[in-house]
Amino acid sequence: MLPLVKAYTADGALQWTAAVLEGHIQLRVTESEGPGGTVAYSEGTLRDHDRLMAVFAVGSGDHVLLDYSRILPDKEEIVQRQYLVDAATGAGAYLGDDALPVVLSVQPDGYVALFAEHTVYLEVRRTPAGLQ
Repeated sequence: MLPLVKAYTADGALQWTAAVLEGHIQLRVTESEGPGGTVAYSEGTLRDHDRLMAVFAVGSGDHVLLDYSRILPDKEEIVQRQYLVDAATGAGAYLGDDALPVVLSVQPDGYVALFAEHTVYLEVRRTPAGLQ
């Protein structure tokens, strides 16, 4: 539920943190004190908020695709926002919003995209071998 994505080495050392803070709508997060403390968020409150829905390695793993959803309960609407992040540094760029499809799966030779326009449909898109 937080706008942070962190990368760690195999031995657990933090490599980088990417923060999607611009325009991020956060639900309230609470943490209880003491042993066995818990962290919870207030999903019961029907407010607009953002969620990280999926993280995909792209191509040879040099980049990571972050798929965020802006959930607008009053409008019964979900707006997609996508970011492409460098897997080595955490630096990234905003790709777009609801004009893009929802990426369901990324493979070395393409990806599966979900479109929810007038009718809902899937597309399997292939990437030419020279673009990877």
